[in-house]
Amino acid sequence: NNADLGLVDVRKHFSDYQLEIYNRWGKSVFTGDLGSPFWSGELDASEAPEGTYFYVLRYTKACSLLDAETEQVNGTFTLLR
Repeated sequence: NNADLGLVDVRKHFSDYQLEIYNRWGKSVFTGDLGSPFWSGELDASEAPEGTYFYVLRYTKACSLLDAETEQVNGTFTLLR
């Protein structure tokens, strides 16, 4: 349950949401949307290797439908086991 993990219900806050995660070689390892917003840290049904990953998050805030602008945030994170 996402609430038990302290994760935000993205459907309450965003009218559009797309998360892409890439490995250090630029290969896409995950694409998420409103229906499946979070990466489990798995790759091909097994644990993804530790390391640095790059993400691109595009979203539209749910409260801004009249002036809907898609925003983009990107950066890196390190997966540790």
